[in-house]
Amino acid sequence: MLADLTARLLAVQYVTDNLGTAAVFEKREVSSSQPELVSATVAGSPIEGTYRFTPLRTAQRQQLISAGFRSSSDRIGTGAITFRFGPDVERELALDALRGGAGIERGAIRITDRSGASAEIDLSTVQTIGDVLDAISNNTRINVAAVAEGDHIRLIDRTGLEYSNLKVQEVGGGSTAASLGLAEIDVAETAADGQDIVSLSGDLDLAHLNDGNGITRHSALPDILYELRDGTSGSIDLAPIIPGGSEVAEEMTLGEILDAINAAAPEKLRVEIAADGDRLVIRDLTEGSGVFRIQSTPESQAADDLGIAGEVAEGNHRPAAARRSAIDPRCQSRRHGRSRQPSAP
Repeated sequence: MLADLTARLLAVQYVTDNLGTAAVFEKREVSSSQPELVSATVAGSPIEGTYRFTPLRTAQRQQLISAGFRSSSDRIGTGAITFRFGPDVERELALDALRGGAGIERGAIRITDRSGASAEIDLSTVQTIGDVLDAISNNTRINVAAVAEGDHIRLIDRTGLEYSNLKVQEVGGGSTAASLGLAEIDVAETAADGQDIVSLSGDLDLAHLNDGNGITRHSALPDILYELRDGTSGSIDLAPIIPGGSEVAEEMTLGEILDAINAAAPEKLRVEIAADGDRLVIRDLTEGSGVFRIQSTPESQAADDLGIAGEVAEGNHRPAAARRSAIDPRCQSRRHGRSRQPSAP
């Protein structure tokens, strides 16, 4: 009798003790409505809720096997392999790089062509500027072409009619059209230009610069050399080694790069983003008869990749050209080739 009562009390005690354990109430479970397509596991402390995932493409396994070759000099048959270099290489700009790295608001927009026909363009799954242009141009309910022109999108009406304005509107209270620079289009013209949507900002990820090539830095040696008019000279180490170890403090954004340069000689050298957002401006704040010179070290390409490499003789102001990805056209890289000389004011 006593043993039975003890067992019952222990069972109750186990339950009541667990009621005071936070882990019981913080436990998370996850399930998928289509486990054959998407599986998930709990990590950390995710916010409770229901999440919807839209698959854009599925991975495919593919393998190509050639016939055997007796030696490395055997002919492999007819055909050609072509490598393209320089300003004509196309690379579609990721939407995350637009608006200084802020990206766009994904959703839908409504476009009305000059015949009066309208269509809702679903841009909820687009990934590149090319996806946006294709979604607009390939819509069959309207006859409008979208092309990249410089740093903005241009809409071209192809109906040949004049019954309505060429117009772009938001759908459902969203801001997709505004983030693409198209929200203000409402014109009685066959073509309309959106606003500039490509610019530099401190938050811009370095990976988006130079057509996706980023900034080349050396992991152990200085990257930029500078000479100022008053005779001051020095070097700037981007991605420096953290004292007491071997890890590197690598800058991830353009703002972090600018901070590192400005910290080198705070009262004498200054670099900043120009007001138009299209370039960097670097200034020698000193006085003297020397030459203001910025160059990459032999081990680095940083100054060239930032567009600030060059020199200016005595008496000239010292802004420097910079580069960021452009969308002209289909995101070609010709707008941001390496700039060797600072530009004139």
